[in-house]
Amino acid sequence: MFGFGESKELIELREEFAALKANSQARIKTLTEENTKLIESNKESTEKLLKLVAALNADMKAAANRHEREKVELTEKTTNSIIEKFCTVLSLLELAKSSNSKNIEDLQKGIDMIMNNISKTFESFGIEKIDPKSEKFDPNFHEAVYAEASDEVEAGFVIKVFEPGWKKKDKVIKYAKVVVCIE
Repeated sequence: MFGFGESKELIELREEFAALKANSQARIKTLTEENTKLIESNKESTEKLLKLVAALNADMKAAANRHEREKVELTEKTTNSIIEKFCTVLSLLELAKSSNSKNIEDLQKGIDMIMNNISKTFESFGIEKIDPKSEKFDPNFHEAVYAEASDEVEAGFVIKVFEPGWKKKDKVIKYAKVVVCIE
């Protein structure tokens, strides 16, 4: 029954090996099928993620384009608003120039109207005048043109304003040109 010198133990080992081999092959087949399913599921998930990334990319690009378009429109609108306000000033200057009045008071009234119009225009844009007469010199807002001594003003204070400055909030647009008192 054992054939050519094979022992019972060897036959049992071969049968056990054959059973293990069959069991291993079945397990390998099961694992391969599960792996294939996982790979397919992973491919589907990857495709979904890639589509989502592409959609997000398109949304970001559209938002950037819309932002740029809105920025250009806002710049144009602001520029047009500024131009419109200064057109009024220019019209007033042309009217003053063409005036036949020889009366100095009338010309002064016209200049006052123009200056008032410019001041209102600046105010509408949040621009404030810097007029630091008798204030302590501040290099953040003032530009010292020169310095001189004075008995009437304390050292380090502004004696005279040559040109007023202009600011919007705390950002200086034009520094006030001043004379500063020294000891």
